[in-house]
Formats: sequence, C-alpha cells, structure tokens
Amino acid sequence: GNSITVDPASGDAVLNLTHSSQSLRIDQNSLRTTTNSSFTFLTNSTTALTLDTSQNATFAGDIMPSAENLYDIGSASVRWEDIWADQVYGRSVYVDEYIYHNGDTNNNIRFQASRMTLQSKASGSAKVDLHDNGNLYLNSGGGTTLTLDTSQNATFAGDVYVAEATNKGQLFFGTANTDYEIKGGGNYGYLSLNAP
Repeated sequence: GNSITVDPASGDAVLNLTHSSQSLRIDQNSLRTTTNSSFTFLTNSTTALTLDTSQNATFAGDIMPSAENLYDIGSASVRWEDIWADQVYGRSVYVDEYIYHNGDTNNNIRFQASRMTLQSKASGSAKVDLHDNGNLYLNSGGGTTLTLDTSQNATFAGDVYVAEATNKGQLFFGTANTDYEIKGGGNYGYLSLNAP
C-alpha cells in the first residue's frame, strides 16, 4: 500500500504510491517526483497548476497579486523574453525604444532621449519626427519636407500647392482672410491686397 519512508542517506521523506512506480520526495527545500513525469496541483479535485518535465507551468485560472499595484513580473535586470496576449490594459506603459507593427516591423514608433518618431517604411519613408525642443518635422521620401518650429514658423523644403477639384485654390496671409490673397483659377493667377 501507500507508505512514507525516510531515506537515511539524504534524510528525505519518500511517499510511495500503490499501483504506481512514482514516488514523491520531500526535503526541507523541495518537493519533487522521482520519475520523468509532470506534477499537478489540484484544488477541490480540479487541476489548478501543472508543471511539466520541460519546467513549463500551466495555470488553469488567473494569476493574481495579493495587493494592488505592488508587485512586478520580471525586473530591469531579469526580463521575460516575449509576452503573447490578445489585449493589454495598463495605466502607464514604459518603452525603452521601439513599438513595432507585428505584420511589418518597418512601421514603428521610436522613442529616444530627446525625440520620438512615427515611421511608415525603412526606405523612402514617411516620418513624423517630434523633438523635445518643440520642433516638428515631417519627412517624405527620406528627407525633411516640412519643419514647424516653436515660433509657429513653417519651413517647406519644396513647392507649396493649393488646389481644389475645380482647379481653383486660394492662399491667405493675415487675419480673417482680409489682408493678402494669392488666388489661382484656370490658366491665370494673381496676388491681391484686400480691403481691411
């Protein structure tokens, strides 16, 4: 039948099970099986946790901390390699450098010490580049297309086109469209000074 013995050499308590070649050994530091098999914990006759021979742990329920906002999973020096989840909820998310799109890693958000960028492609890229000094750069085709600085100045690296579906466009300078106007239509265009 079942029996509990003590191994004189190690001092381990050994639980021998009837109709099984397995034994359970218990010492002051560990609880282990003596054969190559998984180890299962049950609560109310239902499996709660299984430890297999590859040291994988399978939980049948949630993994919960004993207190709110107090304990970590991993640390800055010992990190988990990958986390696979359908949905992730958090109050704050801290990222060292990149957030990648799973289907195309050329699409990413990158965080650096003094700037962050939103990038669409590695080459011939479209990029939004925001610096800590308040300047915003829009890149297209690998170069800076537009720079917006902290004095609300806009610097274009190329031409500026204003057009509508009717082949007409207007560009106003001033307040409430009352100062200077550049207007084009058809095959002509003009600069006018509007009445204040």
